[in-house]
Amino acid sequence: MKLKEYITVLKDIEQTHPDVEVVCSSDDEGNTFGKVHYHPALGRFSGSEHHPSEDSWQTEGDLEEDGGEVNAVCIN
Repeated sequence: MKLKEYITVLKDIEQTHPDVEVVCSSDDEGNTFGKVHYHPALGRFSGSEHHPSEDSWQTEGDLEEDGGEVNAVCIN
């Protein structure tokens, strides 16, 4: 999903439920949930749907030091 689409959905939700808690799922099956405590963060995501154990994340600060371009936003 692209950020623009995500924001559009959030704006629609905000119109009817502006003061609800924001929570996240611990996994794709929704086995546990917890409150979101951190602001979204920019960085670089490298990964594959087929090999999640090989996924990696570099923060925007790391990219400034090591080089590379932002390609994702982490929501928690």
